[in-house]
Amino acid sequence: MIYFITASESWPSLTRTLEETFMHLLSMSLNKARWTMMEVHAEKGQKTTGAGMKLMYWKDSTSQIIEQRNMPSGQFVDSHPVLRQFSHATHRHKLTKTFLRGMVDAKLKVVHQPGNMKQLFEIFDKSYGYFYNSLLEMMGIKDDAAEHVMLHIGRAVGLTQHSVMFWKKYARLGFTMIPADVCADNHINIGLLKNLHLAEKDRYVRRALYDVMSVVKTEMLHAQDIISTCPVEAWPLIMDSFYPNYYLGFLQKHNFNVSAMWADENIENAGFSWYKYKKVAQWERNRDIGLLIAEKAPIPYLGFSLLQKESKYKRSSDMTGPSGTQPTNMGKEEAES
Repeated sequence: MIYFITASESWPSLTRTLEETFMHLLSMSLNKARWTMMEVHAEKGQKTTGAGMKLMYWKDSTSQIIEQRNMPSGQFVDSHPVLRQFSHATHRHKLTKTFLRGMVDAKLKVVHQPGNMKQLFEIFDKSYGYFYNSLLEMMGIKDDAAEHVMLHIGRAVGLTQHSVMFWKKYARLGFTMIPADVCADNHINIGLLKNLHLAEKDRYVRRALYDVMSVVKTEMLHAQDIISTCPVEAWPLIMDSFYPNYYLGFLQKHNFNVSAMWADENIENAGFSWYKYKKVAQWERNRDIGLLIAEKAPIPYLGFSLLQKESKYKRSSDMTGPSGTQPTNMGKEEAES
């Protein structure tokens, strides 16, 4: 929702802005329903009676709206503010049903652990990629390059948030979004991750996080390579790249400790707020989406940053660091100990 806060005054239609804001609220509601299901599974097991009632409510309600493109009647459905705005948006913009169905299914799907990065991409391509495609339709942007850029940004956002920043939240419930092959390569498993006191200090866990963030870096580099062909009108969505770009440097600086500055508590720390301010100021000054998606965030009016350095990661297809070491900011003794 970064772009709504920073860009609402620049957009011609308040109705469109509200519709897209409620799309984000719908996404949050679907995610919350999935987290509730995971908590029930962790406490009572997967076969608990009534465990899926909340998921069924959102699944059935959104499915009726998607298929009929109008608001279904029924208790707690026709009066729900998020569903009402979702119904208005689907009817007004004739949103593609495939995108909406795929987004809802992916966001409500409970996954114990993805087998590999390909399976994780399939989840994020729907939960984030289809979501961004729907927002592009609402903005009136029909462009393959924009869809391609947002696909890579969606993967980067999903990996950063679910696989890395929230790894402790998943582990407490007996789940993880770190792919099984990455865990195997780094000699870790869910049993270790659930032991948070040990896992948060384990160098192999941090190496696994480093491997995932290397994929994030690769995805952002792909997005930067094709951003020049993307229409400038998509700039509000491009701002979602602030999240992965900031944490690429943040995690490297803090030795892949996701709890530094309470970052994993979903609190917008001072560093991220300052980073967003610098990026928005850069956009207002240059109106260049190439600079908008770049990781660097120069200080306003100075044109450079005193402390921030662009992150350095390995290529995701290679399992060794750029200089043959593990996580870039780990000391040689620590990495080899």
